[in-house]
Amino acid sequence: MLPSLRALAQARETAPAPPGNLLIIAVPKAPDAAPLPNVDAERAFLTREFPHHTLLHDARRESARDALSRHTRVHFACHATQNLVAPYEAGFVLQDGLLSLTDLLAQPPSQGELAVLSACQTATGGITHLDEVMTLANALHHTGWRHVIATQFSVWDDAAARFTELLYPLLSEQADPAEAVHAAVRILRDAYPNSPSR
Repeated sequence: MLPSLRALAQARETAPAPPGNLLIIAVPKAPDAAPLPNVDAERAFLTREFPHHTLLHDARRESARDALSRHTRVHFACHATQNLVAPYEAGFVLQDGLLSLTDLLAQPPSQGELAVLSACQTATGGITHLDEVMTLANALHHTGWRHVIATQFSVWDDAAARFTELLYPLLSEQADPAEAVHAAVRILRDAYPNSPSR
């Protein structure tokens, strides 16, 4: 299901948490998954831009769950899966398995301000009931994260890294994360005019 109006309203009414460190969850090579060579570039950019950060390189489920509860900003750079038949089996692909949608929903309520999900299909809806499928992005909204930037489709590894490099400077200039996302996407569209899949 999409985030309910009540969940979205509560997220907006909650006072923003202090900025805190950026949690970076980067998994360039997970077991039984294709390597993501540009995750290292994404990680390097983020660690340069945010001197105060927590890096979980080649993250595992338990450390990711624990770190999520202690941060107000998170950036996932990894594989993710969406299961349209069994949506609760969706998850982020980490070193020891999926950080699943169920894991996220089991987290205590969050004061999270911003979650950037630089991974495939983190907001992919259903085929027949578009408004009834729970996604990774929705799960984070339901647990209290105010702003969640997610993907509706599979994304190219290099385009995701470039989007990250464009997004964060725009976020520091824009009051509204949606405006920053829009501006970054427009720049990418101009850069790849003949490749709309990027």
